[in-house]
Amino acid sequence: MKIIDCSPFRDEEGKISLMQLLNGMLEYGLQWRSLVQSEDLAVKRLQRTLGKEYTLFRDYSIPGFDARNCAMVLLGPQGIQLLMAKPLKGIYRAKGPEWMVFDQRIRRFKKSKPNHQETIIKTAAILKKSLEKEGLALIDIESILMFTNPRTLVDTARPRVRIVPADAVDYFAANLQQLPEALDKEDIKYLTGILLRNTQPVEEKEPEPAEILPERNETLRELDYVSEVPAAPGYEPDLDPALSYEPDLNPDPAYAQEDFPDSSYVPAFLEDEAYFPDIEDEQIEAKPERGKFRFERKQWIIIGGLLLVELIILALFVFLVLQNLNILF
Repeated sequence: MKIIDCSPFRDEEGKISLMQLLNGMLEYGLQWRSLVQSEDLAVKRLQRTLGKEYTLFRDYSIPGFDARNCAMVLLGPQGIQLLMAKPLKGIYRAKGPEWMVFDQRIRRFKKSKPNHQETIIKTAAILKKSLEKEGLALIDIESILMFTNPRTLVDTARPRVRIVPADAVDYFAANLQQLPEALDKEDIKYLTGILLRNTQPVEEKEPEPAEILPERNETLRELDYVSEVPAAPGYEPDLDPALSYEPDLNPDPAYAQEDFPDSSYVPAFLEDEAYFPDIEDEQIEAKPERGKFRFERKQWIIIGGLLLVELIILALFVFLVLQNLNILF
């Protein structure tokens, strides 16, 4: 089985380092670690049975997906399956669209949140909608809740999704291969390309620069006097022959100088120094930029917490050593 890792916290080998694990827990919460461990366990169980004709997208994420759920997309000859591995422990019941847990105190089932059936159904609807945008409207997606803790018992009563307990993962993989094939190799290759393309962020195009128009010359200025609206056929304007309708391209120099002075003209109030108060030039000292650290604020908080824990352990160790010395002497 071919595995494609889509998580930003995994390396090329599909492993998560300590720093990436801390970053993931800060990003998605403390429960993210247990979900990742359950996901890895389910992948190992499936990998023992499914062959190379199957492709698994681990930590698949597209716009609308909640990455905290660690969704997996299994693509094979039988179609597309959306899987979510859960490390839950206890007794549960999937009755219709409801998800309930058995309460030991009141000795009966009660509704549990979050509703894992509703979560995976909504996620499958988002995936189906993304494929419909690619023109694949006839693709069916099967939703599967997979549990990896052998102490988990799920009572089913016509659930809306397929429930696979921990002791039936191998049986699920073997039964999947016995189903009739719905996709050939070309279809699987085409769907793999679409799923990979949807995980990549869309690049924003830079706005094109505005077109710079050339400066208008005298010829264009003369054409401004001509109306751009064509006259109706047979229409003749009623003009007075005693008046001249041609534009005056050589205006009177005295008129232009009186109303539109040249750039050498300066108003009198600008030459008066008393009009402007004395303003001293402020000298602003350039401060050096602060050094840029590679760690983010959340990472510094984690490092500080680890140092605090180490100091507490060291203090306890010194206290025990001193107490033992007092007992000896």
